[in-house]
Amino acid sequence: MIASKKVKGISARQKKQYLQESQTVMKKYDSFLKDSASLSKGIIFLGIASLIAYGILIIQNL
Repeated sequence: MIASKKVKGISARQKKQYLQESQTVMKKYDSFLKDSASLSKGIIFLGIASLIAYGILIIQNL
């Protein structure tokens, strides 16, 4: 006789909990991406501003 074991899927409660946790993680990741984009924009702006200031100094010294 071959023993067979029934394998059950996850319960509805576990599925709901998993979906809630995954949504929370995705919200945190989305927030992280927005913060990273803002930081990148700030760094680019500071870089451009410093290049402009450096250019102004060079022009004044000519």
